[in-house]
Amino acid sequence: MNDTLKTQFIFRINKGKEALHESINLHMPPAVRPVPFQNILYIGDGLTDVPCMTVIRKNGGYAIAVYEPAATKGLRTCKELLKAGRVDFVAQADYRKNKEVDRLVKLLLNNIVEGIRYARESFDQSNKYLS
Repeated sequence: MNDTLKTQFIFRINKGKEALHESINLHMPPAVRPVPFQNILYIGDGLTDVPCMTVIRKNGGYAIAVYEPAATKGLRTCKELLKAGRVDFVAQADYRKNKEVDRLVKLLLNNIVEGIRYARESFDQSNKYLS
């Protein structure tokens, strides 16, 4: 899958238009999108993932670049992505429980959940005291 198609699917998820026959090109205000970018965590292992990582991060979401241990080029690319601010974290592509990816995913998901709780509490406070 190329970078353009990956990016298209990120917008499909964001706008809730996952069926291929649904257009994603019409404007949809961020406030009405069913999956806000700040609630998206993207894990990628190559340069075709960079556009998605960039879009997601610029819109408040999170990205992890993963590498295979034997691929020194992959690790070098991941380090460059981290240095350029295109990813939040770099980790070895080991998805077993208690490994670095598992720990980072849990950290970021907890952060997303707390952001949702904060937004809900803020909304409730506004309705309670400003109505």
